[in-house]
Amino acid sequence: MKIRFLIFTLALLVSSLYFSHDLFTQEVSDKTLNKLKLNKILEKSKQYCRKLEKGAFNFVCSEEIVEIVNHEGVDQQLLLPTRYIPRDTYVLETYENTKKNTYLYEYQLIAKEGEDREKRTLLEKNGKKKNEKNAPLETQYFRYGRIVFGPLGLLNEYWQHYHDYIIVNEEMLDGENTIVVEAVPKPSLDENHPYGKVWVRESDFAILKIEWDQKSLKQLEELKEQASMFDVEQKITLISEFSYEKNGIRFPSRFLFEEAYVNEEGKKIVRSMIHTVYKDYKFFTVDVDVDFK
Repeated sequence: MKIRFLIFTLALLVSSLYFSHDLFTQEVSDKTLNKLKLNKILEKSKQYCRKLEKGAFNFVCSEEIVEIVNHEGVDQQLLLPTRYIPRDTYVLETYENTKKNTYLYEYQLIAKEGEDREKRTLLEKNGKKKNEKNAPLETQYFRYGRIVFGPLGLLNEYWQHYHDYIIVNEEMLDGENTIVVEAVPKPSLDENHPYGKVWVRESDFAILKIEWDQKSLKQLEELKEQASMFDVEQKITLISEFSYEKNGIRFPSRFLFEEAYVNEEGKKIVRSMIHTVYKDYKFFTVDVDVDFK
């Protein structure tokens, strides 16, 4: 009986060792595959950025902007909106001192030989027709530009030396399988430089979306100071999406900036927001041909 029990125990031990070995082998294999996949993404992204930097293109499109802002800044009344119907998120349109602006621009970007020029014609503001050529971007709390070049600061050959990269997830985005890669700055990166996450299409490594990490947005220091004054948690969202493709280059389709705060009750309050949609593209020149395969 003792011999049988000993044989049974040894069998369990051997089985356990084999099972542990299989798990370890699988874990090593998964890490190796992820490393190979990441290396390929970084190499293809480097090639894409090189084409983007050296490419020549000229296009116009519609730039439709909705901006919601609170002009009185962050205050206790805003952060504790008890007089409104309770819900998880309070959007600024519920506040009397909130202003909503809409803008319609004809947006043009001309790029050639490493130089670029961005122009806007204001066609409509708050429903009123305009025709202001060489118009400035009139958004109040946050301004942006040259979104098409967003991948360069994260993934071109120069900046890859200053970041470490990890695959953090795989997600479906607009019906596409994507790999989510996070860029993490190395200690040697001590300057004001934005970083974040990139959604890369699995089939051809095209860059579909970038979400910038709010810790890297140094230009928003004033907003961070306001948050600390009232002991609330700040939530800044900054997203660029690239749904239009021409000759292998991805052009912006959507841009989102949201400045929000989480109060003591755990409720999120949106203080300012910019939502921009790009559409109706007309391409005059896109002198690049990127092969992702």
